[in-house]
Amino acid sequence: MLGGYPDVAFADGDGGELDVAVAPGGSLTAEDPGPGEVAVPVGGRAVSTLSWGAGARSDRGARVLHAAPPPGHPGRPRRWSWTSPTAGRSP
Repeated sequence: MLGGYPDVAFADGDGGELDVAVAPGGSLTAEDPGPGEVAVPVGGRAVSTLSWGAGARSDRGARVLHAAPPPGHPGRPRRWSWTSPTAGRSP
């Protein structure tokens, strides 16, 4: 059983962690129904929506997303990572 919002963090193309504030809530592109519990069977998966609504504050772009179940989740595994296909390229 998963409950709450996933724990997310961002890194640049070199793996350096970025100081990004993450705030649960809706946006122009996604509605937030609020946290809830989801039963995930063994071998199953859970899906979450992430909407990016911030402007750049530096020349370091977010190229890697790290995600994990919410803090305090029993048996919480290590973070999973996804790298943008444009990682390392100039915008």
